[in-house]
Amino acid sequence: MKRTEVAAVLVALLFLCRSGCMEEDTKSLLKTIITGQEKMFQMIDDMSMMKWVLTGQEKIIDKMTDLQNRVSKIEGSQKSPSVQQCSTAHQLAQFYQRLAKDECRDGGHNCSRLARCEDKLIGYRCICMEGYAGNGYQCQDVNECRIGTHKCHSHASCTNTIGSYICKCPPWYTGDGFNCDAPGCNPPAKVIFGLGCVMPDTKKKTWDLAKQSCRDKGARLIEGITPEMLIPLKKNFHEVLEGWLVWIGVKNGRWLTGKIPVTPRSLWRQDEPDGDNQQCGWITLWPVTPYMGDAYCSNASPSLCQRIY
Repeated sequence: MKRTEVAAVLVALLFLCRSGCMEEDTKSLLKTIITGQEKMFQMIDDMSMMKWVLTGQEKIIDKMTDLQNRVSKIEGSQKSPSVQQCSTAHQLAQFYQRLAKDECRDGGHNCSRLARCEDKLIGYRCICMEGYAGNGYQCQDVNECRIGTHKCHSHASCTNTIGSYICKCPPWYTGDGFNCDAPGCNPPAKVIFGLGCVMPDTKKKTWDLAKQSCRDKGARLIEGITPEMLIPLKKNFHEVLEGWLVWIGVKNGRWLTGKIPVTPRSLWRQDEPDGDNQQCGWITLWPVTPYMGDAYCSNASPSLCQRIY
């Protein structure tokens, strides 16, 4: 239908209202009709789509032009409208009242509080907010970190939150978590001469898990410790690691890189390494002079990660 045809239908409908077909107040109905018409033209530019969109309203649309002609005859003869004309007018009124209704604005929708309400030509649609999934009436948090849909940098950690997630660069990187491309050494990590950037991990885990945790951060379990480095390590990390045996990059008495034996012997505690199936290396920073030893790899301890520049 063209806009001129719709306007003609409105004139016919208002005439029938004045003629007593309807009980609604004419001004109120006119406002509803205008609101519905504006909404219709906003949402559908091609009025030829009306028959497709307005399912069940085909018969009403087919009667519109005929209704206009009938009303013109009524105006000329001053006759009262027929039952058929009034029935059509009632259907048109209901049609425009339905168009004018905005459940999103009026609060008459059933969308979840985690969804947004989108007004449609007839009715409305509920769409879950970003970070949530569902049919709009029920929305649940999406764990982007677990399912891998987050946009964190490959070296960043991803922490799920309600409706979103947080990306965080490792201490030896700078960036917002989405981009971590400028290596740095930020607290609690410290730059130790000869060792690069060293970071304590106070979470207790097995040696294998500690090794993997360092790798996930773009680093490794600390290696290459010399007697001269023991005091700087103690000075910087004894407060957070004091009293613990801390995992380092040693297995079977050798550094992980190159499988080179740990020397000199003064690095080790007097009776270490004992070779009694205690294969994974540790260091303790609480004595006056720190020292190294080995223990069962299945023990749970903190660790020291290292990034070489």
